[in-house]
Amino acid sequence: MGSLTVAQILSEGGLQAGDTGKINRARVDLLAWLRSQYRGFLWPFLKRELTGAALGVGSTSFTLGAYAGGVTQQLQRVNDPLTVYTPDFSMRGKVRVMTDYGDSVMEPLIPGDPNFPKGMPTLCRITHTGVVGQRKIDFNAQADRNYLLKISYYMLPSDPGDSEVPLYENDRTMIQAVASFVLKYNKAENYMIEADLLRSMVLEDRLKYGTEPGMNDMLPLDPKVFK
Repeated sequence: MGSLTVAQILSEGGLQAGDTGKINRARVDLLAWLRSQYRGFLWPFLKRELTGAALGVGSTSFTLGAYAGGVTQQLQRVNDPLTVYTPDFSMRGKVRVMTDYGDSVMEPLIPGDPNFPKGMPTLCRITHTGVVGQRKIDFNAQADRNYLLKISYYMLPSDPGDSEVPLYENDRTMIQAVASFVLKYNKAENYMIEADLLRSMVLEDRLKYGTEPGMNDMLPLDPKVFK
């Protein structure tokens, strides 16, 4: 992560633009810019994992994110697959996330239906709730016993305060963002040049910091084809 606080980034960006009198205005744009970067790319540093989330007997869904399900941050997406297991680890399975573009291979789930299948879930569908940054996970089976869930997800950080270090890898890029904001406010002739430089720095950050921390060069073979 970077090492400079929001206040330090604003100050340095204003100095580089030649105007430190528009810090308050630049703060609003910096925070909006950070949120845009978080939503525009699945940065590995936004990835989190929840382990031991309780799916009680009889449950057909689980709500996650924005202070639900043990996650305080807002969620951007839930990753496929989830892992479901019993508290004593005697049973374990994968729950695949069904991407829902209209129709889905997963049957509609109607809580209270006497024919609602019971057992360990194997499929789920992710939907938005009425709360910003919160997701509901609907399963294809009613839990026949108490289970636990392991869920991988991408979160959306809260806006940092002036004394906090933003969750972004490159201080120089954030400083450049502030400088370009101030130049835009002042209608400076070099604003577009600096804005183009900012875009190129973001692309470079994606190349430098946008890969997962683990890598496996082996290509797995499908056991159904290769015996």
